[in-house]
Amino acid sequence: MLARGAGEVLWVPTAAALHHGGFPYAPGLEAVALDRLTLVPAKTPAEALWAAEEALKCPAVAAVILELPDQGKAADLTATRRLSLAAREGAGLACLIRHCLTPLPSAAATRWTITPAPSQPDDFGGLGPLA
Repeated sequence: MLARGAGEVLWVPTAAALHHGGFPYAPGLEAVALDRLTLVPAKTPAEALWAAEEALKCPAVAAVILELPDQGKAADLTATRRLSLAAREGAGLACLIRHCLTPLPSAAATRWTITPAPSQPDDFGGLGPLA
């Protein structure tokens, strides 16, 4: 879905998410053509949810990555259901990144828990390939 030539990819973080998590690490985005990636920073979680939902309705958008700080409480059952329906309408992929584990319910089709893997540094002091 995110391979080159498959449509636009929007990364929608809140200001707090950018402050805590930083900007996307470009070398880690090798599977996405960087000219198709648009960063859409939002001031509040409600604004981020609105931007993600509207973008997901557009068939030219391949994926929307919504990043919320902490447990992402604004992405409650109603909000995630709206995102799911918008993703179905536009045939795009919706990814919700929450900075912390949460017991909050979600209408997501799947839920993943991702942890970091060790890697060797690259030539520039950044992250390299997995060890």
